[in-house]
Amino acid sequence: MKRIPLLLMILLLCSFDTKMNNSLNDSDLKGKVKEVKDYFYGYGKTDTVLYTETASTYDMMGNEAYRKQYAAHTSKDAPMTSWRYRYNSDSNKIEEQAYNGDGRLESRTTFSYDHDKNINQTNKYGPDGGLVENCMYEYNPHDKKTVCICYSGMGDLKGRWTYAYDAHDNMVQERQDSGMVKSMRYDRSNNLVELKVYKPEAKDGNILMTRYMDIIKDRKGNWIKRTEVLLHNGTSDTMVHKRVITYY
Repeated sequence: MKRIPLLLMILLLCSFDTKMNNSLNDSDLKGKVKEVKDYFYGYGKTDTVLYTETASTYDMMGNEAYRKQYAAHTSKDAPMTSWRYRYNSDSNKIEEQAYNGDGRLESRTTFSYDHDKNINQTNKYGPDGGLVENCMYEYNPHDKKTVCICYSGMGDLKGRWTYAYDAHDNMVQERQDSGMVKSMRYDRSNNLVELKVYKPEAKDGNILMTRYMDIIKDRKGNWIKRTEVLLHNGTSDTMVHKRVITYY
């Protein structure tokens, strides 16, 4: 079964929203959510090949308290990765701790905010307490992230990203200083339906296209199944996300 290159998966998965009133907003969840179980079936033509399973729990304030992720081959008693979080009195995340499958601390990330409650800086530390990465963010008048600049723990520039939005505040482009570009297209309900990743100067232009299809939502308006078709180098792969959501 053909796998999409890791770099392209990172481009799809590493972005996050830096406007964080609570974790439910960050995850685009509606209602008083208690728990979300996410099943990711990867790269098969059916949804029978489980790739990862993720379980997140939320408190009554809508803050994510704990998350654990299992790879398909790992035991439920030993998650591949787990995360714990701390929040301030405004329900803004101020610390994230990541642990490996042995329960050992892998990293700790701290978050600071501007007066509009937007994340303006993150600092990631290794298990020894040394600084690994520092990122800073800028925003437009609508509190949408426009610039992200990241440095290594030694102060070397790791990358710079810029972001553009449409009239509905949907992100329509992410551009990295390396030349990699992501462009997004939405339907009339502002659901993301197409994502292209490419380098404009590349001969073939498009590197990856992801199209979100067959989105099924529950009565709260949260999606519970999302099918994504990936086209790459003339091949087609299908990913399926299913979510089981429990409410208070």
